[in-house]
Amino acid sequence: MSLGGHALASKVARTLDRLHGEAGPVGLALSGGGDSRALACLIDDWLCQSGRANETRHAFIVDHALREGSGREARDTADWIRARGWTPHVLTWTESSGGPGLQERARKARHILLARACSSIGVRRLALAHTRDDQVETQIMRLTAGGSWRSLAGMDTLDVSPAWPEGRDLLLTRPVLDQDRQALRAYLRARGESWIDDPSNADTAFTRIRIRDSLARHQAAPRWRQGFDRLGCDISVLKRFEHNRIARVLMRVMTLHAWGGAQLDRQAWRDVPHVVKTQALSLLVEGLAGRSDPVRQPVLNRLVDAVEAGETLTGGGVQVFCADGKTVWLIRDPGMVLGRVDHPGGLSVVLDTQSPQVVDGRYEISTLRAGLIVAPLRNDRDLPPNVDLAQIPARARSGLLAVREGETCLAVLGLPGEGTDQLQISPLIGQRLAWRLFPGQGKAWFYGS
Repeated sequence: MSLGGHALASKVARTLDRLHGEAGPVGLALSGGGDSRALACLIDDWLCQSGRANETRHAFIVDHALREGSGREARDTADWIRARGWTPHVLTWTESSGGPGLQERARKARHILLARACSSIGVRRLALAHTRDDQVETQIMRLTAGGSWRSLAGMDTLDVSPAWPEGRDLLLTRPVLDQDRQALRAYLRARGESWIDDPSNADTAFTRIRIRDSLARHQAAPRWRQGFDRLGCDISVLKRFEHNRIARVLMRVMTLHAWGGAQLDRQAWRDVPHVVKTQALSLLVEGLAGRSDPVRQPVLNRLVDAVEAGETLTGGGVQVFCADGKTVWLIRDPGMVLGRVDHPGGLSVVLDTQSPQVVDGRYEISTLRAGLIVAPLRNDRDLPPNVDLAQIPARARSGLLAVREGETCLAVLGLPGEGTDQLQISPLIGQRLAWRLFPGQGKAWFYGS
């Protein structure tokens, strides 16, 4: 290995110590391209140097099935990584189709496939081979799409999986985010390794590829990369400060209830800077609605205005209303639970006895008892013993969910009560909010009751 290769390996090893230092199975998203193959080799070197040469290593290879030959390339990549002592897992997207938004749909499907596969074998941290070049391309893409200052922060070296609820326990790492694409390829060449070039990486129909081509042709691109890199690092620090500020604000002005409601002190909320309250509300709505994707900006803006004015508004999967002039409530949109014209059919889920199950994106339920279903609570009288709805606003009660066995209500999700020793209900709203603010560290410390 060249001197430059030794320096690269040493630097990446220090990053891997920080991101994957705890013992346990190592997971890698492997495409077969130069970046991910280089990361596989770097992880091998790091494990050997760390005395963990026998550590279990899993490589997840996603075949999007969007072009002829992709399946063969996935199998070839699996053979290559298997020869290095890894366990390969080929994951095929069976619902692929052309049309607008293909890259975004493929990205979403890829993360769901990866999250499910990691969960099934106990991989809690998955390494991705994004480079500094990918970072700059992402920053430019987000800015040109109308992104805010946060767009310049780009990707983080430690992040939560965007797949929800499939990736609720999965963290994504990016150990080579501060390395150049060409440096990784030079490292591979020095080792006598080859890689697969995906033809789609030359297709200028995709925005990322057009940006990549423009950067490659422009003489000022190296200076741009350095500028974006420095700016991205600075803004990433600011984003961490913002997350700390959001956590402090929510602890001061909010009471979060496990049944699925949040109370905001209206006067205290008015004193919060607009940029902070907007981002705080975005994260809060995602959790309260159990959403798998962020709230669209126009909807979020309307929700922010409604909270500010104490008005009633439904959007993004939640409902905002003011009960007494002093407290603003955010609750799950009852129409999404009960059903309505634009969302036909009420929520009804048969519980699985084989593994934990997430219901409505907000509760994880485990049971050994067959024949249980989750459905909307019928009325205030349809309650198990010792369950009291007195502290829950009347407007929110129709959106509550209950576990039923036939005609018997065993439990109301998020409320203490009768239940059963064969039924465990874990609210995810506070956990998700904390996890988003502090990846890998967040605790469900938001619940007030």
